[in-house]
Amino acid sequence: MAKKERLIGSDGAIYLKSLASEIIGDGTSTLDELVTNGKGKGFYQVTGIGELATFYTWDNPEVKDYFFNDGTGVLEAGDTAIPVILLENDNEDTSIKSFDISLTKDKIDVTTIADRKQKTYRMGKVDASGTMSGITMVENDLIKNRFLDILDVDTDGSFTMNRKTDDELYFVGYLNQEENSGDTVVAVVGKIEIESGSMGATDGSAQEFSSGFAPSSGDRLQLINIKIA
Repeated sequence: MAKKERLIGSDGAIYLKSLASEIIGDGTSTLDELVTNGKGKGFYQVTGIGELATFYTWDNPEVKDYFFNDGTGVLEAGDTAIPVILLENDNEDTSIKSFDISLTKDKIDVTTIADRKQKTYRMGKVDASGTMSGITMVENDLIKNRFLDILDVDTDGSFTMNRKTDDELYFVGYLNQEENSGDTVVAVVGKIEIESGSMGATDGSAQEFSSGFAPSSGDRLQLINIKIA
């Protein structure tokens, strides 16, 4: 198959996951061995960096950086990480039909009287925000539960109450998901907060929802490019 350079909507995919448990490196165990079910291929967030040696060998690794591994990587003693999305354990969110991320910088006017001919500006901090839209599904309450208590009533009349939650929510938005030889997989990864949501029904149309999101406080979105051999 020819290498893809120009991406289209069907190249994308989205994964959402609430909560994840930290794993601790020991210098010998692979990520496959450290995660549940023994399938460690996926995306991780750095939570600790070993002092004497580290698996995180990119320039100036930082806590809260994200990375991808096929499951064969070995975290050194002192390295810790959170499995954000494990591709053989976690399912793609099939309710989402589109997502959009807007990136901006503050434009700060620093013009003085001495600037005779034109204004002078400096760029400030980066801000990111996004939206997701999709088809409302009966069994998918992950986003609804960010705003509403949800009561499930079983066929025997028993109740299960799912209270509104502010649990951590991790996001992986693929711009290119297919792992074809010679291609580059591209994904945006981060911990997000759902800021807004809407849902409803219109006669003659699919029931759709939309939600606004932004990086969680103290976190940021990160782009990861993965070259496929």
